[in-house]
Amino acid sequence: MNITPMQIRAGRALLGWTQKQLAEATGLASATILSIENKTSNMSDSSAELIFKALTDGGVHFIGNTGVSLAEADFKVYEGKEGFKAFYDELYEVLKVNGGIVRISGVDEDQFAAHLDEKFTNNHIERVKKLDAIVVKAIISDGIKNTKLPYVSYKVMQSAFFTSIPTYIHGDMIAHILWEPELKVICIFNKDLAKAHALQFELIWEKL
Repeated sequence: MNITPMQIRAGRALLGWTQKQLAEATGLASATILSIENKTSNMSDSSAELIFKALTDGGVHFIGNTGVSLAEADFKVYEGKEGFKAFYDELYEVLKVNGGIVRISGVDEDQFAAHLDEKFTNNHIERVKKLDAIVVKAIISDGIKNTKLPYVSYKVMQSAFFTSIPTYIHGDMIAHILWEPELKVICIFNKDLAKAHALQFELIWEKL
């Protein structure tokens, strides 16, 4: 879990929370929050996860290792192969803390493998396999043969209903992956929009 004291302070400021309120939301002592933010003690992984969950539940979105923003009606763009990896790193961190359902459509594992090196891909698969509190559903084209991920439940739909743009839905996030002309992942953070897309996904899923 890579969050910084600066991000914690900024996240509290966005929510208008005091250190005491963050302590109450996490179950940690106010003195612990103070020492973490002032860098007078090292932040344990368990404390980092509690703080991350409390702030993200409050609507804070963490951007890399430096920034934060409010998730309501917000968006973020990841660019290039390194940005693609950062998207998966940050999604993993959210899943590790919050769990939940990941809904994916239009994926092609071979196309993903072409943009991610084998070491990163294998490491990501192994770390996600170890997560207990997640469900991953993917709707794929009937022309796709590579469905190798063991933690994903797949359903197949006619290729005529797909474009080349994969979509991820999780929590309050919708992510669209653009392969051309340059690799980009466009993430929109809006609870109502994500809920609407999730309901549409589930309707299609039940019909397949």
